[in-house]
Amino acid sequence: MNLINYDQFKVAYLQKIAELLDQHGYSIRPVVIGEGLSLEKATLDLGDKICHCIDLQEIYSDYCKNARPMFSIVKDTLDCFREFGTIQREQVECIESVLACVTNFEKSKEILRGKGIPYLAVGDMAVYYRFDYELPFGGTMESIVTKDHLLKWKFSAEELFNIVRQCEAQKIGACAYDWVESLQPYDFGHIPVIARAEDIYNAPHELYGLNGAGAILYPEVLRQFEEAFHERVIIVPYSERKAAILPESRIQDKWVQRKIREYTEDTDARLLLSRQVYSYTEGKFYRFKGGIEQLQAVIDQKLESTMNDEKTLVGKKQSR
Repeated sequence: MNLINYDQFKVAYLQKIAELLDQHGYSIRPVVIGEGLSLEKATLDLGDKICHCIDLQEIYSDYCKNARPMFSIVKDTLDCFREFGTIQREQVECIESVLACVTNFEKSKEILRGKGIPYLAVGDMAVYYRFDYELPFGGTMESIVTKDHLLKWKFSAEELFNIVRQCEAQKIGACAYDWVESLQPYDFGHIPVIARAEDIYNAPHELYGLNGAGAILYPEVLRQFEEAFHERVIIVPYSERKAAILPESRIQDKWVQRKIREYTEDTDARLLLSRQVYSYTEGKFYRFKGGIEQLQAVIDQKLESTMNDEKTLVGKKQSR
């Protein structure tokens, strides 16, 4: 079977869902939640009701790794829609279900503006909002927050941001995945844990949540890393799906530098979130001037300083 790229897969996948629905006499159609933004999800257009949604990137990855036939993937999708049932839209679209998400601003600005989706620009990222309603037995119902929702709640995009970002790590499914040194790219890490200080140690981690890399927007989540690291937290939001989180002191480790380069250089352009680098300390979020490039300059400077210190130490020993 010839593998196809993500966009081709998405078109073929949605077409096959529509065909099978037609064959069974249904007039409903598949739609993509947040199309052109981050974390695209497939679901069915049911009007006042919402059904389970499927992460398109996850099933595309499964397709690529296992070369599964499209019919098998679509059949499983329809089975999921049927198994988890539907919920009234008004039950899903409440402020308690809102998550702050991030997307690359340049990629998404026309979609955000054209579809009336409220957003905040943060550097080269855009913060927007999703409803995420998790069923106790595994189903997920989602939709996008629009300007009509803000008018109903009488909030601005910034006011909503200040409300929803107060959630704790467990509420947004924020998980930390620690790095361990390895010779093979992407072949490292342990079992993800909820991002809590007691389960994190002074090492580089990946962070992701139900809102992907949007987990970096939540102060309570970042505070867990600060408490565990006992130093300034460096944040590299290279992908819409996850971000690198590391103690400042670890950026001079060569294997850490290698991993940062691999992630920032090898991430698919479609998933690229930001070229900026941020830090978090004492409850405040800062942006590094110069972004990834400046971080590399800091790394090089620290390495040079370390090498000079080692040379000085060797010189002193030899003089004895």
